Amino acid sequence: MGSRLSEMTLEQLWQLFPIILTPYNPEWPEWYREQQAVVLRVLPPEQLIRISHVGSTAIGTIWAKPTVDILVEVRKDSDLEEIAGLLTGCGYTLMSRGKTRLSFNMGYTDNGFAEKVYHLHLRLEGDHDELYFRDYLIEYPQAAKEYEQLKLSLWKQFEHDRDGYTAAKTAFVRSVTEKARQLYDGRYETDTEKGGEKVMTQTNEVCFLPVNAADSETVKKLSDFAGKIVREHFDPIIGPDQNSYMIARFQSVEAIHEQIVSGGYRYYIVQADGCWAGFIAFYPRGERMYLSKFYLDREFRGRGIAGKMFAFIREETAKEGLSAIFLNVNRFNADVIAVYHHFGFHCVRMEKNDIGNGFVMDDYVMEYPMPQEENGCK
Repeated sequence: MGSRLSEMTLEQLWQLFPIILTPYNPEWPEWYREQQAVVLRVLPPEQLIRISHVGSTAIGTIWAKPTVDILVEVRKDSDLEEIAGLLTGCGYTLMSRGKTRLSFNMGYTDNGFAEKVYHLHLRLEGDHDELYFRDYLIEYPQAAKEYEQLKLSLWKQFEHDRDGYTAAKTAFVRSVTEKARQLYDGRYETDTEKGGEKVMTQTNEVCFLPVNAADSETVKKLSDFAGKIVREHFDPIIGPDQNSYMIARFQSVEAIHEQIVSGGYRYYIVQADGCWAGFIAFYPRGERMYLSKFYLDREFRGRGIAGKMFAFIREETAKEGLSAIFLNVNRFNADVIAVYHHFGFHCVRMEKNDIGNGFVMDDYVMEYPMPQEENGCK
């Protein structure tokens, strides 16, 4: 903190930095990735075990303090003071120090919060209950909503009492964490905890969050998120004019709502390591499943997540006992066509569809026949 902040009492600091809750911001994962890159750059790789986006900003659906929490695990024999010096050297302020835990922040200024605010938790490997809590709330949306309601109910009461706010949530957090540890037994055990060599990997924990048409906030965020991905990918292929028209027609808030309510679309947000990574949408059409949307943010490509996305769609198709999955793909979208070929799709025909405003969709129709053991056939 700056010199003026260091002279303030705790009560004065709480007045300057009150508890603030806001709806989920799709930019939070990008904030996390910015600081993830900083940590990877400055910390010795031989000491680093794992970097994770934790806290409510990693859940992807609930109101949260607009503060991105980062959990950094290092080897048990690491020199925490040395690492603390590296972190303070790139803009972090050391806030609290324990024997095995150090806490840092960034974005606290003499005039209040900066645009981007971070809390970084430096821990020895294995000290990562936050990962279990995060994953449980991602995979059990009802528990996430209960946590959201608890926080909203405490907000104004403890607006200027951060310790009281945290203490009031402790029982809920402890209960969920205990459930998650039993459910995900050993999920985050590291190689060095087993006595082996340390390996730094990205966990790529992938969850599929169903989108409810009645959840207007999530539908709005999905529309914005979809527009960003589609624009980046398709502007060079079909041009910005046609792409803007198609985004407005097929990925607007109204379009997504109508597709879910009247079209039977099943939309899912694809969340990887606590971040929005992409989205998918599909629905039964006759004896086959139509795959309408299959998008992955470029920051998450090349990590095997697309394969997990298709495996999820295939499982949902198998549950319905349908015979195949089919889709339309732009004929000039060569990279994506190659991915579909890799999954086992084959081209059925070419197809041109007039979508209005002088624009035409020039596609291949591709199909993936479901294996007999998956579609229930004998």
